[in-house]
Order: sequence, then structure tokens, then C-alpha cells
Amino acid sequence: MVEDRDEAFDHDLLTAYMMKNDVFGDSADKFLRDSILNLVFAGRDTTSAALTWFFWLVATNPSVENKIQEEIITKLHPKEDNRFVLRFSNINDQEMEKLVCLHGALCESLLLFPPVHIQHKASLQPDIANTRMLLGFYAMGRMETIWGKDCMKFKPERWITDQAGIKREPSYKFITFNAGPRSCLGKDMTYIQMKTNCNCNYI
Repeated sequence: MVEDRDEAFDHDLLTAYMMKNDVFGDSADKFLRDSILNLVFAGRDTTSAALTWFFWLVATNPSVENKIQEEIITKLHPKEDNRFVLRFSNINDQEMEKLVCLHGALCESLLLFPPVHIQHKASLQPDIANTRMLLGFYAMGRMETIWGKDCMKFKPERWITDQAGIKREPSYKFITFNAGPRSCLGKDMTYIQMKTNCNCNYI
């Protein structure tokens, strides 16, 4: 079983993209270049900035920190012989989905302190006028008309359903990872990286 698992994961993200390269025809090389550059440049400083704000917010909210630590211990690291069994290498996506409180706290920190706090959009060719649109992600995350009267509070339960599951918000509302065809390519990978990092820090 171990050998089969190793063979299934015997390539990295770049290799996975290259294996699908023929799908894009003549523009395959350009797509591959743009995608990898986007992941390299957009996924480094943004993730570290997101984690910095996350740990600061959690540190200033001890009750949230206690809930996250308890969730990680009980759902990922069960006790055996009065000791916690630490395991990071074989944590899969299904197990990450169990960390509801952690996911909520990450989303809330991304909402209040988005790594990319402002973004501009412009058309490739001017139509009526050469206009640029500015999107204030930081301001949008603190708007009462979007998030309610408690929009300025650090409230991880905002992202938890009544059934104790992860609450998904539309990308055009929670726009930290952009929306539509411009959505961040590394969104899922970013969540996994941040959750793994939190596992290492809270145990």
C-alpha cells in the first residue's frame, strides 16, 4: 500500500501541469509559463502575510486559540498511551476538512487583512474611455452592508454553519482570492499550506 501511495504522488505541481500541457494546444507553453509564474510570485509573500495576521489575531483572542488547539488535537492527533500522536505527512484533504474552527479563523483573518488589500482592473482595449477600476478588498471586508454590523470583529464562527460545517461564501462576496475567471489558481493549495503550518505551531 505504501508503494502504491508513493507512486501516485511521485510528481510535483509543475509535472502535473506539464502532463496536461497538450490540452491547451498552441498556447500550451505560454499557459504553463504564466501559471507557474503566478503560483511562484503570488503564492509566496501573500501566504506569509496571511499567516502573520492570522497568528496575531488568534494570539489576541485566546478563546479562539483554545478552540483551534483543541480541534487539532481531538480530530487529527488522538491520544495513545497518554501521549499525543503527531502526524503531519499523511494528513489528507478529508482530514483538513474536519478543522472547521481553524478554517473559519483563517477565512476571517483573510477577510479582515487580505494579503492583497487593493487591486486594479483595466480592459485590454479602451471602449468609451481608458478607465481603470480599483477594488478595495480591505475596505470590502469591513463593510457593514456586506458582512453585517459585526464586520469589524474577529468572528471565526461567521464561517461555520448551524450543522458545524464549513460555510462557503460566494467569491464575489469574499473576494480575497479574486473571482470568476481571475480566481487565484493556488487557493486550495494556500489553505492546505496554512492549515499544515498551524498544525505544526499549535501542537
